[in-house]
Amino acid sequence: MKIFKLLLVLIITITAILIGTPIKYNCLYLNVAIILIGMIWIVYQHFGKKEKIYTNKIDIIAFILCVCPIIPIIANTYISFDDTIIYFLKYISCFVIYLLTKHLVQKEDKNIDWIINTIILCSTILCIIGIDNMTTKFFTQGLEALNLPYVLNPEARMFSSLGYANSFAIILAVSIILILDRMVNHKSEKYQTLYAGSMFLNVACLVLTYSRAVMLFLALAIVIYLFVKYHKNKFITVFYTLMINGILSIFYVMIWNNLISKEVYLIIWLVTLIITIVSILFQKIFDILYSKIETIPTKFYVGTIVAIMIVAVLALWIGTKLVVPLTIFEPQTSNETVKHKISNIESNTDYSFKFDINAKSTWEDSDNYKIVIEEENKYYDKVASHEITFNNCDEIQELNFKTSEETIEVAILFESQNKTAQLGLTVKSLTINDKEYPLKYRYLPKTLVDKVQSINLNSKSVWERGTFYIDSIKIIKNHFLFGLGGNAWKYSCIDVKSYNYASTEAHSYILQTLMDYGIVALIVLISLIIVVLIQMIKNKKTNYLGIGIALALLIAHSCIDFNMSFFFIMLIAFTLLGIVSSKKEEANMTNEKKDIIIMLIMMVVLLSSAGLGIGQIMGSSKLESFQQAMVNTLKRQKYDYAVELIKDYRKTERYGIYNYELSQLDYSSVSDENLNYIYEMIEKVPITVNIQYNMQKNDIIVSVLNSCKNQEIKNKFARLAIDQNEEMVAMINNKEKNRLMPDEINYYLQQQEYFYDIVNNAIQ
Repeated sequence: MKIFKLLLVLIITITAILIGTPIKYNCLYLNVAIILIGMIWIVYQHFGKKEKIYTNKIDIIAFILCVCPIIPIIANTYISFDDTIIYFLKYISCFVIYLLTKHLVQKEDKNIDWIINTIILCSTILCIIGIDNMTTKFFTQGLEALNLPYVLNPEARMFSSLGYANSFAIILAVSIILILDRMVNHKSEKYQTLYAGSMFLNVACLVLTYSRAVMLFLALAIVIYLFVKYHKNKFITVFYTLMINGILSIFYVMIWNNLISKEVYLIIWLVTLIITIVSILFQKIFDILYSKIETIPTKFYVGTIVAIMIVAVLALWIGTKLVVPLTIFEPQTSNETVKHKISNIESNTDYSFKFDINAKSTWEDSDNYKIVIEEENKYYDKVASHEITFNNCDEIQELNFKTSEETIEVAILFESQNKTAQLGLTVKSLTINDKEYPLKYRYLPKTLVDKVQSINLNSKSVWERGTFYIDSIKIIKNHFLFGLGGNAWKYSCIDVKSYNYASTEAHSYILQTLMDYGIVALIVLISLIIVVLIQMIKNKKTNYLGIGIALALLIAHSCIDFNMSFFFIMLIAFTLLGIVSSKKEEANMTNEKKDIIIMLIMMVVLLSSAGLGIGQIMGSSKLESFQQAMVNTLKRQKYDYAVELIKDYRKTERYGIYNYELSQLDYSSVSDENLNYIYEMIEKVPITVNIQYNMQKNDIIVSVLNSCKNQEIKNKFARLAIDQNEEMVAMINNKEKNRLMPDEINYYLQQQEYFYDIVNNAIQ
């Protein structure tokens, strides 16, 4: 079994390093490898060890869940064959990992340490990648050299290799729970050093993700953990660890924010190393004193903890009152824009922004500095802008304006027109309607304070999720039986969007499961969650509690976000599930009929999925093959054959129509049959909130009208355009839905009017 343990550790580690983002399906090779390993393991387990493949109900339910992605293929309701197969392979791979994990833990409890320590190590590696991605970028350069997918991090929020801060944050939160659980249950010195260093990096990077929801979920998970597993010494261990690393993390983030603007990246790495060592030293001190904790009276330690918490709250309150001037655009820095956001701005209200400025520049005859205040609505769209420019001065700069009816917040942009001319800009104070507003705190990270203060139900991250869920239900109500297959939301949301948002994820694993695979998959998922909860209640092995809470934390947050779109997070979920379900309910048996049947079913599924995966590897994806064939066909000007390619492609890939370069075809050589096919295809496409998407439909119609020789068919296309013209104009004017600026609306109205004239002239 040692080889399978090493393979499991290797798979988890490789997945963490290389499979961070769903931008591109870069886990196909690994999926196939995992499935092949699973087949070898089942044969070894059944024929070599003469042991059962399954041992409890969770095995069967997890297997059914992982097979559910094939339902849309069987029912022929999928919207993308390629994506549905990809997700099927991911789920089958995760089931193999689940089985391996469960049986390794059943064989030897200490294998839990191997697995959990690997997950903790992987989260630490992701922390290092996250720091590198915002500083030196060595890792991303390496991935680029290897032609592997990567994501640059232009934001102030850390997201490591995932490209999404909230999902990176949930990985860190799960790791923090696991570290705390290990520190509570394992007092081995070699583990404590690893855990202490990893804890600081995980907490610090979690703060840098600024993921408020994850922090709230984590706090709740820790409270539940302490409540269920209360013990004086364990409580003190958790409290001390979180307190020390929380303080060190806030200190680290303050230094980070000061150094990142100056781009002194090597110093950031040095500070990271130093504070990590300090965290380890604090843990060493605690371990030395640990034996004496048992003798401390309960009243004394409770009183001490309450006093520390009161002091911490007072310190935070005082910290928000200690404001210092904001100094930016110093010589030798590359900053050209520094942005601050202010929430809770009232609409239709007079505002006076007064900046006490000290500005220095080498320029004498023109202004090097500018302050721009942009009003933003609930969509974070700019609805108005106000600015002042200045140069060398030491005075009050004032901006007075009345907010629009849509404004809910403003963004203050400090800009330097020429970084070589800047000698420093200091904002000594800012008052808004004669009330002082802090731009920088002496001891607290400003971004973190702003994030905490902006927690409310009116924030975009909250109400927009509600919009996603409503739009998801619009899709689900017509496809709830069998689903639309993998990535259903990505391809279907364009037709149901409440407004023109950019998200390609539904932000809910529950809704995504129902949308992708139908009601059976959802019932199986809910059944699995219920059975696992029952198992946890029955399971008296207390060292599984932290793992169960970590799994619950991951699943709970996935209900409001798209964590399960990342293969690494799926893998971690099924790994933790394997540990939680490792309690045997039945004794091992040899060659029982029922066991043989289940083994054969699993082998057939694994063999089939391996074949599908190898097929995907051997041939390029349908989209890539189609695009290459279209390029070659258009070069040869075989336009009728181009439509045949489209017809063939859409037999399995049933989404979109405008990526086919249909507006470039010369329809004079396209058969009437294929022209009617194009007509039926675009007729079914509704007018959407994406005006550019609608305009592409117009371009296709114009191309047909300009080159088609069959007047009857031309009239059909023209009438379709006329029938939809009123709806199209109404959608262009609907700023609330299309999110266009006034100048964009005017442009598209002119385009639509020009298009309508062409259509009318084409009718005979």
